[in-house]
Amino acid sequence: MKQLSIIKFFLLIPLVINAQIHDDISIGINGGLTYSNILQKTDAPWDLDFQLGFISGVNIILELGSKVSFMTNICYYQNGYNLNDQDILHIPDFELSKSYLGYEDKVRLNYLNNSWFAGYSFGNKIEVSIYGGLYWAIFINGSYKFKNYIFIQDEEWIELGDTALPKGYHETIDKGIFDEGYSRFDFGVTGGIKLAVNLNEKFQLFCFPRYNQGIIDIYKPVLTNVTEIKKYNCSYNISLGINMKL
Repeated sequence: MKQLSIIKFFLLIPLVINAQIHDDISIGINGGLTYSNILQKTDAPWDLDFQLGFISGVNIILELGSKVSFMTNICYYQNGYNLNDQDILHIPDFELSKSYLGYEDKVRLNYLNNSWFAGYSFGNKIEVSIYGGLYWAIFINGSYKFKNYIFIQDEEWIELGDTALPKGYHETIDKGIFDEGYSRFDFGVTGGIKLAVNLNEKFQLFCFPRYNQGIIDIYKPVLTNVTEIKKYNCSYNISLGINMKL
């Protein structure tokens, strides 16, 4: 709660001050999807895949004339990645082509994210705005789901002749919550294009696709012998929402 209060303070105070001299202030809510991954800046022994998550939050926009605006957004934001590998089952002295084994590792990182943008808009009824800025985020916690699996085809199982080996498909799953292994703070650049429809003088519907790129190494491994690997958040997201002028 202390972290959330600090964020609210820095989020609202500058805009309240500006509100004394500008009356073009809008507030809104938004929600959508994230498509995120981890960029690894060193030679790690694996390749990571993107993962779907969601975003939900509120935003405040301060318009400086008809073209220029500043926007801040505070939201619950999911980053993460998927790690998958599968290979043919290799057993000495046997040629197996239909049996395989592999694993899937899904890691989700949950953040409280605050973004600050400057933007330029054009259009009237349908408005297009180009935004760029910075974000900072506080790591809340993470979750993982790890699955090991093996499949031995019936004929190849008979050929192996070892009844201790499982026949058919078998898997084991481990999942849980963690709050170690990653930095408590993230910081980076963000930008996107907001497409909006002005319903009337007060309400506006919008779609806001954007990209976030972290510039701080977020990897803080529990084991100290793997510190040479550096990880950076990156994500695409698209959100839909509604703004209301105060």
